[in-house]
Amino acid sequence: MQLSKLLQRAGVNLPSSFCDCDIEDLVYDSRKAEPNTLFIAIRGAHADGHMYTRAAYKAGCRAFLCEEEVDLPADAVQFLVEDTVAALAQMSALFFGDPAGRLKIIGVTGTKGKTTTSTLIYQVLNRCGRKAGLIGTIGVYIGDKVYPTVNTTPESYKLQKYFALMVKEGIEYAVMEVSSQAYLNRRVYGLTFAYGVFTNISPDHIGPGECRDFDHYKACKAQLFQNSMISVINTDDPLADYFLSNANGKTITYGMQAPADYQGDQYTIWKECYRFGIQFTCLHGGQSFVAKSATPGRYSIYNVLAVLSVCHDIGLPMEQVIGLLPSLTVKGRFEIINTLPYCSIIIDFAHNEVSLRNVMNTIREYDPKRLVVLFGSVGNRSQLRRAAMAKVANELADFAIITSDNQNYEDPVHIIRDIEAAMDQEKCPYKVIVDRSEAVAWAVLNARPGDVLLLAGKGHEDYELINGKRMPFDEHKIIEETAPLAIGARQI
Repeated sequence: MQLSKLLQRAGVNLPSSFCDCDIEDLVYDSRKAEPNTLFIAIRGAHADGHMYTRAAYKAGCRAFLCEEEVDLPADAVQFLVEDTVAALAQMSALFFGDPAGRLKIIGVTGTKGKTTTSTLIYQVLNRCGRKAGLIGTIGVYIGDKVYPTVNTTPESYKLQKYFALMVKEGIEYAVMEVSSQAYLNRRVYGLTFAYGVFTNISPDHIGPGECRDFDHYKACKAQLFQNSMISVINTDDPLADYFLSNANGKTITYGMQAPADYQGDQYTIWKECYRFGIQFTCLHGGQSFVAKSATPGRYSIYNVLAVLSVCHDIGLPMEQVIGLLPSLTVKGRFEIINTLPYCSIIIDFAHNEVSLRNVMNTIREYDPKRLVVLFGSVGNRSQLRRAAMAKVANELADFAIITSDNQNYEDPVHIIRDIEAAMDQEKCPYKVIVDRSEAVAWAVLNARPGDVLLLAGKGHEDYELINGKRMPFDEHKIIEETAPLAIGARQI
């Protein structure tokens, strides 16, 4: 693509002496720089791309987009803009042929429920013959291909690349999680959403490199509804009015307490052997529908109501959507692993106080003989999480196993000590096993009849983040390998 077209899209005024050339790719990582690429210098939370322009030059790159002039040899051409992140988003859209304009994009935001809600919408659309792709925490799903993701919402360049792949596959709907970071770091800059869905909000992602405070956090999330043609809002959330006031287009509401367009009512729990679920009535347009979900918990009703709101408004028959729900599951989201015949094992992504409390309260509703929780806390994140999660374990667990969870650059022993400082051995007896593989195996081997064993924090993840590297780690595999040993030991 011509460099002039890319620069014009970014708002650069080209001099009359400008000499055009073809650009084969846009790069913002100097390790990917080559001849005929345009290097965009991005200022990030931990690194400044302007510091790596010399490395990009050595790799053969000669065209640079920066926020300030950098020291490069005379044959390097530099162009300046106020915001290179926004410029990257604009140029990426053009570079990939503006694919977002040929998709109906459904964005889901909220502190909790993004992954489950977006994945269920994606599954329902595809099963009803509406071709959809998915972008989020558990990966990017395009046709029969799955691409791993580092961020809940990918950087704008990768996002536009995925959109282009979806268009090529004939996909009509792109369902995606939209995190606070997506707007904070302008990853979705310039996008218009067909639907914006709000699940709920509570303090999270506040700290260095993230939102500066809760007001900033909610303002980042509110931008989704300022850029959506239709906003779908949970009216039971205390800040529902705030998000409704930020909606620029049509609004659809759902909830269980406050009046809503899609109203949940009369819910009951169900248990079959070691499977859990919930059933409720959905009231809409003067009609009553009975819905059954394979995912338990009152919060699951909200996720399902959001799915019903979007899919029914798109034009799918309510009965068809409801008929699909009992067969739909989401990896790592209250995922029940049926390997031990005498107890339940649940893998869930709960990695902070709110999510851990939700899932443990849900399990308590099903009256387990013992609720055993295995958890840790992510490194290089707010230390407040650690005490808060310990508090939940003290209140709701019968036994806890404290271990590692994506320690990154922190010493896992130090993280565990922070958790231990808030634990109460009398309220909740606990055991410390630093190595998570050993901890999971020990938990499976020592599970008792009637136990519910909750493995919290990893969910869908198949790695441990250690010193900035993703090291292979799969709780599913550890359970699969350990369960026969546990069963054999009980038969001796």
